[in-house]
Amino acid sequence: MFPIVIRRRLEGANGRNWPGLVLLDPSAPYPAAVLAQEAWEAMHKLNPANLLRIRISPDWRRDFEIMGHEVEVQAAALLHGVSAPAYRAREAETMRAGYAGLFAEMGPAEIIAAMTARSRDARSFVIARSKWLSDFL
Repeated sequence: MFPIVIRRRLEGANGRNWPGLVLLDPSAPYPAAVLAQEAWEAMHKLNPANLLRIRISPDWRRDFEIMGHEVEVQAAALLHGVSAPAYRAREAETMRAGYAGLFAEMGPAEIIAAMTARSRDARSFVIARSKWLSDFL
C-alpha cells in the first residue's frame, strides 16, 4: 500500500512525511492514527499543485493541516477506541501551539469546528484504509 512507510526513531515528532513517504516513530502513541494523518498528507502532496499551494499559501496550509489532523482524530477513534472529541481538542491545542503561528489567529473552538466540518471525509479516508492502518497497531 502506498505511501511507503519507514519506522524510525524521530526527535520531536511522532511522524513526518514527504510526497509518497512517511517516517513513523515506532514508539508513537496511537500509531495507526499518526500514520493515517501522515499518509493522508504524503498522498495529498503527490499532486504538485497541492504541494505548491501548501508551500506558498497560509490558507491552503491551514486547510491541509486541519484535514490531516482530523484524519488522525478519526483513526484514533475508529482504530484505537479513543474519544474523538477529546482527541480533537488535544489536536487543536497542539496545532495552535505549533506550526510557527499558522493557527495563532484561530481560537481552539474555531479550530475544532473546522476539524469537525471535515470529519465525514476524514472518516471515509480512514475506513477505506482501515485494514492497512490496523497493521500498525
